[in-house]
Amino acid sequence: MKSRRPWLFVFFALMAGAGALGWWSSSFGGLSPDGAFVLVEPWRIAGGDLPFRHEWHVSVFYGMFAAPALWVYRKLFGSEAGIFLIMNRLIVVVWFAALLTVWSRWRKVNVLGASLGALAIALYPPWGGFSFGYNKLGVITMMLAITFYATAGVRRNVDLLLAGVFFACAAMCCPYLAVFFAVYFIFAAVKRRKELLKVSAGCAIVAAIALTWLACKLSVADISEALPCMFDDPQHPRPSLFILIRNIVAHLLFITHDLAVGHAILMGGVLFAICAAWADARRGQRALMHLVLISAPVLGLYVYYRVQPMVSLNPLMLLLPMTAAWAAAFLNRGGDDAVMIKALLPGFAYVAAISFASNMGLYAMSLAAEAMMVPAVVVIAVVLGRLGGGFAAVLICLMTVHMAILAEYTIMKPLMRDPATVKIVQEGPNQGCKFSPSAAGTYAELYRDTAAIRGNDRVKNVLYLDHPNQWLYLASDKGVGAYSSWLTGPGTNSLNRLKRYWEINPDKLPEAVFVTKKNRYLENILCERYGYEVEPLLSGNSILWKHGVK
Repeated sequence: MKSRRPWLFVFFALMAGAGALGWWSSSFGGLSPDGAFVLVEPWRIAGGDLPFRHEWHVSVFYGMFAAPALWVYRKLFGSEAGIFLIMNRLIVVVWFAALLTVWSRWRKVNVLGASLGALAIALYPPWGGFSFGYNKLGVITMMLAITFYATAGVRRNVDLLLAGVFFACAAMCCPYLAVFFAVYFIFAAVKRRKELLKVSAGCAIVAAIALTWLACKLSVADISEALPCMFDDPQHPRPSLFILIRNIVAHLLFITHDLAVGHAILMGGVLFAICAAWADARRGQRALMHLVLISAPVLGLYVYYRVQPMVSLNPLMLLLPMTAAWAAAFLNRGGDDAVMIKALLPGFAYVAAISFASNMGLYAMSLAAEAMMVPAVVVIAVVLGRLGGGFAAVLICLMTVHMAILAEYTIMKPLMRDPATVKIVQEGPNQGCKFSPSAAGTYAELYRDTAAIRGNDRVKNVLYLDHPNQWLYLASDKGVGAYSSWLTGPGTNSLNRLKRYWEINPDKLPEAVFVTKKNRYLENILCERYGYEVEPLLSGNSILWKHGVK
């Protein structure tokens, strides 16, 4: 135990540093449509809007899952001022609490692998920043589900129940996981697996709460009427099952993306090094050359990322789980080996489920792989440990470079938004966030132009025809007069969907519509259909008022 204390001290010191870095980077904001949408959806449900009837986006179950957190926020703070910064920092705290929980379970299998695996994702900000939303909440809940399921121990019944609860929460962030649970249920039932009842009970608890709430608010007719409209989204078309499977395989093999060269070099090098090490270990050879074999492609990837524009490091998250899957071929499939394989299988199921749900391809799949990063590194550590010699150094070298890339990205990404000094936003939902001067200027202009809407008590519902700036709904704290704050385009398709939405929900026809200068071609259509009066603004934007509201 004494020999482990220096390792534990280093681990907690690095985790504390990563936490401080995450806290710092969470204050850097931007006019991201995703970052705003994932708050607006649960915000409107917490304010009284209903999923399926009022919110038609396919992520509506996430809105139900996150709504309690936004309801608590409403009760505590009473306004939307600073909501982005507060929720971003909340997710940092939840993220590191979940990481330490996962680490405390996997360290019983392999303390080095668990420690390096936790550190490998501690620094990782999806899409360049820590933000509250279905991406991070889905990863957190799936990571906990995998961990409690694979490491169920003395309190086995409780662990499996918690695994079911967390899995159901992850399924609310990615409903396609329900399909994989059905496959697992059938397999476990046929094999008469003892854990089936406990895991299913955990899922049933969450499902019962969600379905009971829905049954109290909506009728079957409400849901059946909304479902066809929800899937009429050009940004999320339903490709054939063959195309979906083909895309998953292609992305897992890194053969369809512009970063394929770096990934292929690293994965191929690691795989070759493990194979060579396994063969030489059986003959009692030295491990030094394997340190070189595994370090060279890792360093090559580091250089590759240094010379490439740092758009996103999401694909890096899929690399180590793929390496672990190859490494699992060296396991004997018994005892602890079965535990680790049980962790990888649901992890890859989550990767596949995300690929069905998202239109972001490899970026979304690799983000989902983060949920199995800790057990993946544990698998690699166990395999290298069985080879003997200095293979712990091999793993440490691999993970050190991996973490160096993430640390540089986490630090540099916020600072690369604009070469000039960042500005701190002083008002509205992004209050306290640090923006580039260009983003801060756009934010200030939109906030100023929409002041008349915020101050008009006769406006109950509002529509903002400006896709990247859904944060405006939080700024006004009015009802959302649309099927979702995420309007594709906006354009003709959005207007047709809005027409259908207002026919079903006439009470949601907005009293005011804010149109940015790039979308002013939509003014005539709205005025002809609904009789709005146009108020041009000095910025080039405009507000359409229902007659008698202004």
